[in-house]
Parts: sequence; C-alpha cells; structure tokens
Amino acid sequence: MSDDVKELATLTALIGESGHPAEWPWTLLATDSGISKHEPTFRLAIRGQLRPGPGLWKTELTLPVVALGDGWRDWDGYRFQLFGLLRHLDFEGLSFPVPSVTPPGGPLLRVNRSADGPPQLDIQLWRQFAWRSKQPRVVTDLRWWPWLPEPQDTLLWRVPADTAIRLDEYRAAEEARRLIRRLPSSLSDRGRPRRYSAANEPEFFNGLNKAAHDAVRDGEQVNYTTLAKYHLASKPTIKEAIESLGYDLDAIYAEAVRCTSRANICTFIWRDRAKFKRKGA
Repeated sequence: MSDDVKELATLTALIGESGHPAEWPWTLLATDSGISKHEPTFRLAIRGQLRPGPGLWKTELTLPVVALGDGWRDWDGYRFQLFGLLRHLDFEGLSFPVPSVTPPGGPLLRVNRSADGPPQLDIQLWRQFAWRSKQPRVVTDLRWWPWLPEPQDTLLWRVPADTAIRLDEYRAAEEARRLIRRLPSSLSDRGRPRRYSAANEPEFFNGLNKAAHDAVRDGEQVNYTTLAKYHLASKPTIKEAIESLGYDLDAIYAEAVRCTSRANICTFIWRDRAKFKRKGA
C-alpha cells in the first residue's frame, strides 16, 4: 500500500469518526518521523482531501524544533498528528475558500514559515495524537468535539485485548499526553516563545490545571517556580500569562488542596474559571 493510500485511508477514517460531512475542509498535519532534540529542525507533512474526487493535496514544511515551545527538548523521540478543519490556506500556490457553515472545534493552530508574515495555514483542531516513536502501541488521543464543554483525552491501545502493555510504554504515553496538551498555538520558523491571550487561554488553563494539581500532590506550593517545575512553561512565560489573564494563584492553590486532600470533585474547570481570577480581571 502506497503512502498516499495510507494517508487517505487515515484521513477518511477520522472524517467518518467525526460524524460530519466529508465535503468539509478536513486536514491532517503530522510529523513524518520522530522529533530529535539533537536536530535543529523537524518536518511537518500537511495533507487534505480533494473535493470533488478521492485524491489528496499535500505539502511539507520544515520547522525548527524550538517552534514547539519552551519544552521543545521534551519532544525528543516523540511524534504528533493533528486533525481538524481548515480555516485558512495560502500555501505553496494552494488557496482554499473555507465554508462558514462548519462548527467551531478546539483551539486554532497557525502554521507559518515567517512569524512576521501573514498566516499560511490555520486549522481548527478536532483531534490531537501523540506517541513515542519507538513505542507506538499506546497513543494519546485528545479530542476537541464541539458538543463537549471540555476537551477529552484518552489512550488508544493499538494491540489485541489480550496483549500486555509494558510499564515503560504506559509512561511514554502519559508523557505524550502532557506534551500534546502543551503544543503551541502557533508554529513558525522563528520559534518564538508562546504568548498567551484570550485566543488561546483554554490551552493555558488546561496546562495550569495539571501543573497546579501535580505540584500540590507532591506537597509543593503553587507559584511561578513550581508551575515551571511541573512543565507548564518557562517561568517568564507563566508570569506574563498569569498577570495578563488575571489568574489568582492563591485561589488555585486552595482549590487544588481541597480536591486532592479530601477526594472532592474539583471545581477548577473552564466554565468556572472566573472564580479563580482576581477581581476585575
């Protein structure tokens, strides 16, 4: 089976699982091999389904590994695949009129060769996959279905039901889960540090949630230093985001202590985020 046939089959299967029309501008982005911290760049393959017809349009983009954000070294040996709806395309002579009738999905991912130029590709994420290149039997799957209030993630077991998974495979999958949640909202060839705003606040909120609870479970306070320690982002990036988005670290710490020490239902959720912000923020 040729690579094009495999890619078309993957895209077709994902479209079918979405439950929405195949005529919508579905797109698949994927690293073509494992990312290495010892290499300055990685290649991102971009595929879309041609309509009408059964074929694919495709192109590739070479990006620096630092484009993966503050924790780019942690991607060493991992791969990712992103599936969603095309919102903008002006790339390698390709242009695409995007229908306005499609529903919103997850966060918007922007891909661009130049951080200063106009965007070349915007994709509204619906599903994000990540796995360790040498251990592909367990894959993290993060879903941004429009009808769900929060993103849902799970581990896909690509083995028969009676096959045992090694502990190191499970740990690699959990690391992939952490990495895919921290993927920057913009990939460009200048690899600028992430900047958080209202546009990509859900991404920051999810990372803040995990880092704060991990810190509390290990007996730590919740502050810029510990959030950086638990892989949210670099300390300067965290400080800028907390201040600009108005989060109250004391309130977040209190809630993390309450729900981890007493096995209570955690109320630190996206729709109630205002309770964990400073007054007037």
